[in-house]
Amino acid sequence: MFWNCWQAKFESPMPCCQVDGCVDDSVIIDKFADHFRQSYSCNNKSMAEGLFDQFNRLRTAYVGDLLSARNAFDIEFVSKVVFDLH
Repeated sequence: MFWNCWQAKFESPMPCCQVDGCVDDSVIIDKFADHFRQSYSCNNKSMAEGLFDQFNRLRTAYVGDLLSARNAFDIEFVSKVVFDLH
């Protein structure tokens, strides 16, 4: 049922052949890359550098939670979970 719903919403019998007027795969790939590069670039370079420096300083003192046997899992557990997915 999930995949039927997915296909109804996201798959088209007439796939898109052009993006922004372009049909060449390499040009389309470059357009996607440029779009996401611009979307996720920092607004303030000095603030980004300051936050990165702060992260590095805080990371040196980070210890994290201790792992216990309760948190452990193995390949059998992962296999069972994947197998039980519907």
